[in-house]
Amino acid sequence: MIELPPRCTLAEARSSIGAAAALWATPSVRGKLADQRLWPLIDRPAFLQEGGWLVVAGGGTMIDEAKLFRQTYPAGKLAALPTIWGSGAEASPIAVVNEANHKRIYLNSRLRPDLIIEHPELAVSLPGDRIFAACGDTWAHALEGFLSPLASQELRQDLADLLRRLLVLPLAHHPEWFHVSALAAAGQARSSVGLIHGLAHTLEPMLRDPSWGHAKLCATFLLPVFRFNRTTSTKPGELLAQHFITLDSIDTRLREFFDPPAYATLLPFLADHWTSVIRDRCSRTNCSMVRPADREFFLEFTP
Repeated sequence: MIELPPRCTLAEARSSIGAAAALWATPSVRGKLADQRLWPLIDRPAFLQEGGWLVVAGGGTMIDEAKLFRQTYPAGKLAALPTIWGSGAEASPIAVVNEANHKRIYLNSRLRPDLIIEHPELAVSLPGDRIFAACGDTWAHALEGFLSPLASQELRQDLADLLRRLLVLPLAHHPEWFHVSALAAAGQARSSVGLIHGLAHTLEPMLRDPSWGHAKLCATFLLPVFRFNRTTSTKPGELLAQHFITLDSIDTRLREFFDPPAYATLLPFLADHWTSVIRDRCSRTNCSMVRPADREFFLEFTP
């Protein structure tokens, strides 16, 4: 079983953690949460008292920042209220930090939040393209965690169950996305990710375009990388068959994420930075070995 931190609703959170807390919220939801009058709002991560709680409400980048901050205050407690799914940062012991031209990954059990606060209504008004990309990010965690050579049999079974749930979820706002996203992130943290994340982590800093965030990159590369893996290795087909999932069912769903014009805009960056892609720590745990010559597969890819 994939274990998550304890969970509660926003309505239950006040009694769960008490009043000795501070709320650090992303601007898009700050007003909505202020209306709840649960905890005092702060402008940067802080604990108002020794042993108190910090509640962070935001996306993966903001939650990761709060996780790293809490690491320096052993007595402090952290509650994460995700405002969009995809990263699953609220459930994992991993934090990813954007640095000059690369992503730095931290892994430490102390990074896992102490509590997840669920309030799916915060995502209802998000733009459709962000929601769609978040679905792709969730898929990337679940699929790469499942296919990882580091996954145990027990974990792979859990992630196979999760893949079956993902196959029937609509690629649109649905309250269940928050839970499956948390499971996907917590699951892959126990194995690894692969080339989808190697591409996303390498290319995002090079693009210097805020419209190309991590989730959108993962969604765009889902189908090309899955086709690469099943073309160059028998592992994807064998592992999926062992869990009664067909290659075609996965392929059909991933085709829904593929946007040819968007993919085409990435190819010059992929071509220029391929060496960095294959050296990325995520690419090194891909289910199929990635070599310098494999660049041509992606440059010539058509669905």
